[in-house]
Amino acid sequence: MGCYDNGERTPPLDGRPGVLPERLMKNADSYLVGRKGPVPAILAYFYPDDPRGLKRWEDMVRRHLRPNSAVLDAGCGRGRDEFDLQGACAMSVGLDPSPEIQHNPWVRHRLRGDLHFLPFSDGSFDVVIASNVLEHLGQPGKVFAEVSRVLREGGKFIFVTPNKTHYSSLIARSTPLWFHRWANARIGIAEEDVFPKFYRANTRAKLQSLANSAQLKLEQWDLFECCPGNLAIVWPAFLLGCIYGWIIQRFRMLAGLRAQIRAVFVKAPGPQI
Repeated sequence: MGCYDNGERTPPLDGRPGVLPERLMKNADSYLVGRKGPVPAILAYFYPDDPRGLKRWEDMVRRHLRPNSAVLDAGCGRGRDEFDLQGACAMSVGLDPSPEIQHNPWVRHRLRGDLHFLPFSDGSFDVVIASNVLEHLGQPGKVFAEVSRVLREGGKFIFVTPNKTHYSSLIARSTPLWFHRWANARIGIAEEDVFPKFYRANTRAKLQSLANSAQLKLEQWDLFECCPGNLAIVWPAFLLGCIYGWIIQRFRMLAGLRAQIRAVFVKAPGPQI
């Protein structure tokens, strides 16, 4: 399968397994469970299973994978909050601009690169996934066009990204990067895992517009309210966030206020010549 623009049958990087730092091998919510005070009890009451929706995300992606699938994990970084793709498809490739990608153990091949200029031939992949990536894009239109280009006809673009109208996104947009890094460090997220956010593709209308321009058609749309871990610094705020989350997750009419957008877009057939 000739996927790469350099003409090679395999990616231009080593395929040795990555090694995830030990602190990241722990459960993604360990920083909440291990806190002193009432936070662990509040978490267990409101979110007894899958607090941040990681299992829900994994299930959503796996439904579209086949044993012979070629999969690109776009913006996968070091693998935080990801899952093992290697046993679920024929080929898994991770691409990220950060050197931390070398630590990612979930993909077979790891490559440093820019999502705005994907170094792959047209129609290389059956599935492209992006977990919490779109909010960081300066030029999302270029990325959507590149994703569409490297997808085969009928291929899937599956992503999860914050909802621009959620209160956490509103706070993030109104505070500087140094504050994000400081606040996230208080709940166990390393500074190198916090990046600038632009939210230029984080509403349904904008995503639909970007997809239409890239010849991608909506197949599935899901909005999900996850655990408000960013409020765990102050437990009363965490409690209020959990109550708010329970309400908007329970009532469909409030779905537009939920924290995460999860969607599947399909590459439509090109025009007949």
